[in-house]
Amino acid sequence: MNLWKRINSMKYSKSIKQKTVRFFVILLGFFSVVFMASFAIILHRINADYRTRASETAVNNVVSNINAMIQNYNYISRLIMVNESVVSFLHSEAANSNNSYDARMGMYEILNQHGRINYIESVYVFRSDGAYANTGKSEYA
Repeated sequence: MNLWKRINSMKYSKSIKQKTVRFFVILLGFFSVVFMASFAIILHRINADYRTRASETAVNNVVSNINAMIQNYNYISRLIMVNESVVSFLHSEAANSNNSYDARMGMYEILNQHGRINYIESVYVFRSDGAYANTGKSEYA
């Protein structure tokens, strides 16, 4: 029983100064934990936003590159289709090796003027009768 009285007296005998210091230490600890948790949440959101923006930028760059390549294909296709030797090959009565050769050389000329674009493997021009002129490999499916 003596021990119990001593514990109770120690509990109530603390000064207001000690109680105030303890209260502020607990309050400081609480706000520190809240601050760290808030900081971690905000940092996580900022990282997620950054990753999202980086992904969007990468996708936009890929889309821009693909659009540029398609525009380049369209431009080269138009140049090939207005080339005199290709037009004469397409409009001739019967396909012969001279017309086919001239059309092929016209296509090579256009491709070489544009730096022999490395992503164009070959070009085929088909007539309505099934005859064709091509550049690159002589294989197609």
